[in-house]
Amino acid sequence: GADFRRQMENLPGISELDIHCPDAAHPCGAGFAWWNLPPGERSFTTPEFGGWDETVAYVKRVWSEEGPFDAVLGFSQGAILMT
Repeated sequence: GADFRRQMENLPGISELDIHCPDAAHPCGAGFAWWNLPPGERSFTTPEFGGWDETVAYVKRVWSEEGPFDAVLGFSQGAILMT
């Protein structure tokens, strides 16, 4: 979440918005992931999304505790999740 927020800092008008960028639900190396993938798989090729139930519960909790939100925007796995 923090990395995504930093990447958006210089977008025109962004400072006028209340932006919330949560970290993904699962620790992954030095960062986070919205789901865990089998070895060698990518998010757009895998039939398995490990930790999916935990991810859904986490998103619902963030929405209920920190939302509602007027819009959602995701990057990489976050974009897949938000669609």
